[in-house]
Amino acid sequence: MFNRAYRAGFLSIATATTLLLLQNPALAAASAEQVTAAINKAKILAPGTQMKVRVQGEQASISTFRNERADDKDSKIDALLIGKTVFDMPGSGITSIVVYFYNSRAANEYRAVTIRAGDVKAFDSGAMGQDELLSSIEIKSGKVQDTATAIESRMMLSAAARRDFQTVDRGEEIEVSCKMPALSDDEYKYEAYKIAQTALDFVGNNSAAKRIMVTFYNPAERGKYKQVVISLNNIATIQKQVAAAFGSMQINAGTSKLTTKDLEVSDGPLKSERAALLNRIRELEDKGVGVAPFLSAYQGLDGNVGSVEQAALAKEIARLDASISDQEKAYASAKTLKFSKGEEKSADPKGGRAGVTAKEPKAHGNVSRWALNFFPLNASSIVRDPEGYLADCKQKFAVEAKHRLEDDKRYAFTLMWFSEVLKESGLPEEAKKYETEARAAEGRFKK
Repeated sequence: MFNRAYRAGFLSIATATTLLLLQNPALAAASAEQVTAAINKAKILAPGTQMKVRVQGEQASISTFRNERADDKDSKIDALLIGKTVFDMPGSGITSIVVYFYNSRAANEYRAVTIRAGDVKAFDSGAMGQDELLSSIEIKSGKVQDTATAIESRMMLSAAARRDFQTVDRGEEIEVSCKMPALSDDEYKYEAYKIAQTALDFVGNNSAAKRIMVTFYNPAERGKYKQVVISLNNIATIQKQVAAAFGSMQINAGTSKLTTKDLEVSDGPLKSERAALLNRIRELEDKGVGVAPFLSAYQGLDGNVGSVEQAALAKEIARLDASISDQEKAYASAKTLKFSKGEEKSADPKGGRAGVTAKEPKAHGNVSRWALNFFPLNASSIVRDPEGYLADCKQKFAVEAKHRLEDDKRYAFTLMWFSEVLKESGLPEEAKKYETEARAAEGRFKK
């Protein structure tokens, strides 16, 4: 944490960038990830301090935890430095920020400071002195009114609590030290128990340790610490008590069905391109097309925003775009076929296939029309020309996966699906060939 004199000097530095941004408010707003990176780079807050940033139009809100020893003036200076950093970002487009300083001892309480670009402009131009500026800024106290925000603030604190561990095994005593924002005494004890339990699980029965000494350092108060010593007997007793308390609780496992309505386009590079992909997936979903593989691919793509170069992100978008295009074409083609009781007529009357009905069997596990994940396997194409269609699938798969289908365990699932489609469609002799190949491929991947 900077001392107050340093902060005052830092705050008094005028920047032409701020004035430029104020004169060009129409610039596109920065993303939450860019704002977070800029604040971290400026090193305004203590190391390890967690933040949650939201950007809506020209306003950004920053949630964080305050230094226990900070007074209102310190909080205002912190907020001004954060605001100046955000306003100075090239092309930020943000004209005001609200900084929520949560109380680490009572995570549902906060102090909110609003900083406007005009405040910084007046100070930079000399129209307002530092004391006058600070006195004009209000701090509002409040309490979290919704459960989601309360949980979010607690999770920020928990994330900050588990950083920079150091462990020393001294025989009968294991020493663990870590950085931890200020907590209540009960929370320190519980954190120490979990750390001690993990340490013992790691060293195992071979350790001579009889106790664990956990030292918590508050990064905002250099030199000060809280220490908890737990004996092995303490841990055994607590484990029994916790096990008894948790015994009545049940965990129900399941898988929720994800739809396009559950997804939002995150801020960041190529946002309009990613939004277009999601809209196309939504259109397919509305038509009743299975879109689970596309949703999974989209989540991975959208989750990489901010962590990969824009060129790499563009390639991911192009790959998913091609897969969606293939599905759109397949859907359009399927619309021209006549279906009856789950059957699809072969579109090719040549090669002895006239009158053969392509039937799709029930999927089981990975053996389904989505065996390859990237695109569905068409039953009509399998019946019409299994060898030619398999060659096409291999080629398309290699483009998507960047390796040969024969080197992937999905090859066995694909061959088995070919076999089952052919059986269901009344071609058992041809089916045997693909089942044999599937078993061979399956055995190869089990080695």
